[in-house]
Amino acid sequence: RFWCLMRRDKSKHEAPMKHLIIAAAFALSSTVIFSSPAAAQEDAFARGVSADERGDYVEAAKWYRMVAEQGNAIAQHNLGVMYSKGEGVPENDAEGVKWYRRAAEQGYAYAQLALGTMYAKGEGVPEDYVQAYKWWNLSAAQGNENAIANKEMLRKRMTPEQIAEAQKLSAEWKPVSER
Repeated sequence: RFWCLMRRDKSKHEAPMKHLIIAAAFALSSTVIFSSPAAAQEDAFARGVSADERGDYVEAAKWYRMVAEQGNAIAQHNLGVMYSKGEGVPENDAEGVKWYRRAAEQGYAYAQLALGTMYAKGEGVPEDYVQAYKWWNLSAAQGNENAIANKEMLRKRMTPEQIAEAQKLSAEWKPVSER
């Protein structure tokens, strides 16, 4: 059984793998004066987190989508989780994969783990061990323990040629910001 934590990341996203806790007062504030688009995005994400923590998944999905559409990798990942679980949105693995991919392409390790899991299980995409291994390899390179474990389990099901292809794809991969 492959490991994938299907939970939403509720931390602030400055850059991949650099997270800060959002101040509770800011998350609950409804009178923030927006001094920049970044502040507006931060507030929308905080509102999504607040709704998520209250269990109001429809409201959380609305705010996460707003930020995800602006390119925020954590919000994209969170929306992917919501589609995978059917929380606040209709369950739809293909839509979950779409959002995981957007975040994974930015180098977000949790989304790479989730996308690899979708490929390994054939959920929302055709089952593809080479792609699963590639995404887990990229996530593992960032220290994701679940990706490391998944990769080792998957190796037992793959041919040496498949492993070589997956490693080649991993080595050639670049985040969308570097293409």
